[in-house]
Amino acid sequence: LEDLPFELRVLEAALDIVLKYMETLTSDLEASAHPALDALTTKVDTENLERVRRVKNRMVRLTTRVETLREVLEKFLDDDADMRDMNLTAKEAREEQERIQDLLKHGSSMHQNPSFDALGGVGDINPPETPQSALTYDSDEEEEEAIEVVEQLLETYFMQADNTWNKLQTLTEYIDDTEDYVNIQLDSQRNQLIRLDLILTCLSASIALITAITSLFAMNVQLRPGSEEDGPYSWFVIISTTSCAGAILLFLGVMTYSRYKRLI
Repeated sequence: LEDLPFELRVLEAALDIVLKYMETLTSDLEASAHPALDALTTKVDTENLERVRRVKNRMVRLTTRVETLREVLEKFLDDDADMRDMNLTAKEAREEQERIQDLLKHGSSMHQNPSFDALGGVGDINPPETPQSALTYDSDEEEEEAIEVVEQLLETYFMQADNTWNKLQTLTEYIDDTEDYVNIQLDSQRNQLIRLDLILTCLSASIALITAITSLFAMNVQLRPGSEEDGPYSWFVIISTTSCAGAILLFLGVMTYSRYKRLI
């Protein structure tokens, strides 16, 4: 860290704080998400659903922040010009070397121009002395070195951001799997209710048949038990018994057909 320029040390400190904070938030989110999801798979109720909803909202916001930071770091890593400009110390040194080279070229051109001799010997002025390192400055090598320093720094924290992002993606998949399981469970319960409704509907239709026949006899036939002439009570008993048997057979037939068609 001490070997880095000041601006890169500031950048490293900022990235370290931000990524550690996001890592802490991710750990807290995982610690609260797993119990909530396990409770939801055990019992689907309003309280557990509300807990999972809050966890999912936190996860979406945190995933957006981590993904944004990850994309920014990836963008800088893909652009050498941006990484070169981030190393301000190397950029300043490069501009200083370029300025010295321009002065050397300008002084050399004045020294070699004979038109200045006629103006009082200006052409005899020697160019300013310059350190030998400026004359042998390898711009390409220095530029690659400056880019490599920034690249190594960004790659380290990009890997940390990518690791945090992968944890959030794993948690997202776990939440999606839990939601699928809950939906399957709810669909199963819904199918059970539909089957129960079908059974009750068939039973109601069978009982309605008996009720209709009984109501017909009650309204239109004068019944006198013990008197075969005026009130054929025995016929009423026979018809009622037959109706009940027919209703039971109708119910069993509907149930058998429903099972054959795998409706229940």
